[in-house]
Amino acid sequence: MEEEKTIGNSLHSAAETGDVAEIESLLALGFSIDRRNDEGRTPLMMAVANGELQAVKCLLKQGADPSLQDNKGWNVLHHASEGGSPKVIELMLSHVRSIDSISKEGSTSLMIAAGNDKLQALKCLLKQGADPSLQDSKGCNVLHYASLGGNPEVIELMLSHVPSIDLVTKVGSTPLMIAAGNDKLRAVKYLLEQGADSSLQDNKGWNVLHYASRVGNLEVIELMLSHVPSINSRTKEGATPLMIAAGNEKLQAVQFLLEQGADPSLRDKGWNLLHYASLGGNPEVIE
Repeated sequence: MEEEKTIGNSLHSAAETGDVAEIESLLALGFSIDRRNDEGRTPLMMAVANGELQAVKCLLKQGADPSLQDNKGWNVLHHASEGGSPKVIELMLSHVRSIDSISKEGSTSLMIAAGNDKLQALKCLLKQGADPSLQDSKGCNVLHYASLGGNPEVIELMLSHVPSIDLVTKVGSTPLMIAAGNDKLRAVKYLLEQGADSSLQDNKGWNVLHYASRVGNLEVIELMLSHVPSINSRTKEGATPLMIAAGNEKLQAVQFLLEQGADPSLRDKGWNLLHYASLGGNPEVIE
């Protein structure tokens, strides 16, 4: 059993690196070409995700099943879009039911390419008819995914395919909030330049400074300070950016916000700054 598992893993590794000779050698030993790893991925998916075109062709020729999905419901086109190779994407399009097939979370191949900064893959998918108006199960569209990826070129392309730069997800997050909450400084700057509304709040009353404070990027926080009415702006539960930074163990962000005048004496509906720091558990922040 251990030997079989090792050979199975070796087949995935060979597919991942595009070693056609090794793939053929391992298949000759008689093990399943559609063997899955712990994530449910087959060797074909591994080759596709890494843009190994010759390995993909070899596996298909040897009978690999392109209709399978992994544990997340990703098919070969989803994996090809993550990898970003237009040639592999074009080949996979002939092996899936729809260019807009969705994963278990509702992600399309176009969303996956956008979230992984795959500009050429995006152009290829759009040219082939991918629908940029779709949303996943959380209400995220391609612009939200592009903002998560953080590449201004990808964001620019997606802006021409959505009705508004300030579209919100089901929880009220805008692309700008997503970029700020994921350390994407270039994306934040670009979205602001393109007119993104920095005054908006999500369903919990979080603004862009709250999002930036949660991840603790000082450059993003500093930029956001000039786009919110107050450094002590509150969420619906009364939390300030300083409290959020403390609760997420962001020591430098806490120090920076204090230097910029954040009020450490404030309370939310009962908790003060020390409660948040204790929740985070970082002794330096607590100190």
